[in-house]
Amino acid sequence: MSGIFGKAKGFVSSPMGGYVVMILSYVAMVVWFNLFVTIMGYFDDIYTYEHISSFTLLQLGVKIAPAIIHIMMLGVFMAGQVWGHQTASKGSGIQTILWVVFTALQIILFLAMFVSILDALYQVLSLATIANYIALEVVVQMSAALLFLWNIFALPIWNVATTVKSYKKGKSSSALPAST
Repeated sequence: MSGIFGKAKGFVSSPMGGYVVMILSYVAMVVWFNLFVTIMGYFDDIYTYEHISSFTLLQLGVKIAPAIIHIMMLGVFMAGQVWGHQTASKGSGIQTILWVVFTALQIILFLAMFVSILDALYQVLSLATIANYIALEVVVQMSAALLFLWNIFALPIWNVATTVKSYKKGKSSSALPAST
């Protein structure tokens, strides 16, 4: 495929595209967690369907699906951040220096959006029907801590480790001032 899609593919696989993917993963998290409340409303409609007990396997599926979907989407967001990180870290020395700045921006962006994520998760926890769904309450409670730890500790540590590793390999020597 050529044309605009070929160019877009090239951009996404570039270091700058990696930065964009990581930033968009934060935006996608906020959108997803806010939409999850609506999704739960539809699960409640199915769960309270008058004849749901006639569909034993479906009833079980409806009870466990929200927790599985929630865990799966956490994995998707984290995988997007990892992929973006790996793509962005392929850059030159100056891009490696940008990791220091980008780490601070990542933390700021996450903290700014995290309250919105917490609001959405709290709405799910506040649903009167949450007890109907297998493990959903535990998964939602754990996901807040997991997202926080991932974005405040794991990603920044990974950013620093990538920077240090690239300096040790000499990859970033052009970005460092010459020593006298």
